[in-house]
Amino acid sequence: MIRYSRNAFRAVAFLKRHSNDIEIYVEDSTCHNMHLFLLRRILGGDVRLRSVNQVGSRRDVIDLCRTDQAADGRRRLYIIDGDFEFVVGRRRPQLRNLYRLRCYCVENLLLSEDAIVALCAEADSNRREEDIRNDWSFPQWIDASCRSLSSLFIIYAVSHALATGLQTVAYSVHRLCDNRRGLEVVGERVLVRMVSLIQAIVAHSGREAFLAALVMVKTNATRNSITSHQMISGKDYLIHLAYTRAQARHGYRGTLDQFKTALAARADPRIEPYLGRALRRALRG
Repeated sequence: MIRYSRNAFRAVAFLKRHSNDIEIYVEDSTCHNMHLFLLRRILGGDVRLRSVNQVGSRRDVIDLCRTDQAADGRRRLYIIDGDFEFVVGRRRPQLRNLYRLRCYCVENLLLSEDAIVALCAEADSNRREEDIRNDWSFPQWIDASCRSLSSLFIIYAVSHALATGLQTVAYSVHRLCDNRRGLEVVGERVLVRMVSLIQAIVAHSGREAFLAALVMVKTNATRNSITSHQMISGKDYLIHLAYTRAQARHGYRGTLDQFKTALAARADPRIEPYLGRALRRALRG
């Protein structure tokens, strides 16, 4: 992928105006087509979109948006992940044309039953789609996976709120799982991880600060109806669980990025309705 300087992004977008009805700027510097295919699904087939602008980090997207606040008639949207900022209830920067996802990250939007079944049916070409659907039991699988990890992600959010600098999502999900038949989350391993992290947070910030932050995170999640599906990192945890399951049960042989891109091409366009509304508002200019 070609990388541009911050000052060059809008010039490049201008050159692409005949290919794109809207300029879209996103985090990340890899897996371009995952973003492109997902946004096409949400926008619908009557909107031209042949590329998105991958700016880099979350901070890069926000900084670029901050320099692009003029009401000049251009149709554009800057999209950032929710991350732990969403979970702990911190307001997004109040900038024109900036949208923060209502989930941890864009990969959370890729996981739907129909997308998983269609992808696995292509890989496991001699099995009926209905058999694959029954084998996955996707609603039960995703609920069980999220239920196993939700308390851990509450503690991760507390650690973020207290700026401890302790490792959170970088702690591999593989270390919490049984690898014998795909990745299955093991409750005992999650509990050991939680206890270790809580001890480290208390040592850093004190017991009272930990308890206050814990109440704050839980209250925000309840007040804003944040589900475990939204809270748990799709990029670092949920996608890895689904990818390994597809490999183990259905012989999927693509890379992780290919898996994400294929899911994006089949994503449920209604999975993040607020993003759809933001895109339609941006299209009106």
